[in-house]
Amino acid sequence: MCKPLKFNIFMKAIMASVVVSFSFICVTLASPNMITFQSRIIKPDGAALEATSVNFRFSITDTVGSCVIYQEEFSNRNMSGSKGLINLAIGTGSKVFPVAAMALTEVFNNYNSPTLNCLSMAKTHQANEYE
Repeated sequence: MCKPLKFNIFMKAIMASVVVSFSFICVTLASPNMITFQSRIIKPDGAALEATSVNFRFSITDTVGSCVIYQEEFSNRNMSGSKGLINLAIGTGSKVFPVAAMALTEVFNNYNSPTLNCLSMAKTHQANEYE
C-alpha cells in the first residue's frame, strides 16, 4: 500500500514544478514595458557623432508604415566622448503620441484586435494576430 502513496506524492511534486515553470514562461512572454535601442551613429565623413545635444524621435508604425501608432522623443542627449554609441530605453522617453494615457505595451497588444488611432488622426489601425 505504501508504494502507490509515494508515487502519488512524487507525481504531485512533478506536476507542481511543471505548473510553476509554465507560470514563469507566461510572465517571460508578456509584452515589454520598454525596448532597448542601441546604436552607433557615424557621420557621412566617417567620424562618430559626438555632440553635446542630440535629439531622437522614435515612431512605431503599422506593418505598412503608413500609420504612426506610438511616438516618443529623447531630447538633449549628451554624446560627447561616446564614440557615437547611444543606448536608449523606448518607453521611458517623452511620449508625443498618443496623448492619452497609453503604455508602450498596449501598442504590441493584439488581444481582441484593438483599434489604435494614427498620428494623422485621419484614420485608425486595426491590429490582428499576425502583426
